[in-house]
Amino acid sequence: MLAEPAGSVEHWGERALQRSLLTTADLTGRHIEAYADAPANTPCQLVVGARRCLAGTGAVRTRWQHTTGTAPTP
Repeated sequence: MLAEPAGSVEHWGERALQRSLLTTADLTGRHIEAYADAPANTPCQLVVGARRCLAGTGAVRTRWQHTTGTAPTP
C-alpha cells in the first residue's frame, strides 16, 4: 500500500486546510443560525455572538493564506 506515492505533501496539506475551512464554516453557520432562532436574543446579542463565531473562521482563513502565500483581503 505504501510502495507507491499517494501524492505530494503540499496537495494533501491543502486538502486538509480546505476540509478544515469547510467544516469550520459549516459549524459557524449552524451556531449563527442557533443565535438567530433563539427568541430571547436581542439583535445586539446576535451580532456579538455571530462575531465570536466568525473568529474561528478567520483563524482558518489566516492559516490558509499563510500556507498558500496569498495576500490577505480586507
